[in-house]
Amino acid sequence: ALGRMVMHEVAIAKKDGRPLAAIEDDLKSLQRASGTLAKCFEISSKALGMDRVENEDDEIPNLVFGELTPSQVAQLRK
Repeated sequence: ALGRMVMHEVAIAKKDGRPLAAIEDDLKSLQRASGTLAKCFEISSKALGMDRVENEDDEIPNLVFGELTPSQVAQLRK
């Protein structure tokens, strides 16, 4: 989405005959937003342990859905 916004700003400036310097502040704001998103992704990845290599054989882990019994819920709350 941010890439699309950058291209939109550039296209509008070009269409209007304005130099890129005229949209420099907008481009810098989009660059900061991109950096912020990258940092958030990095932090989230580390928090979820995605930065650690566990399976090097390209195996995708299985995600199993199930329903907990009331006693299992009580055990988890302890």
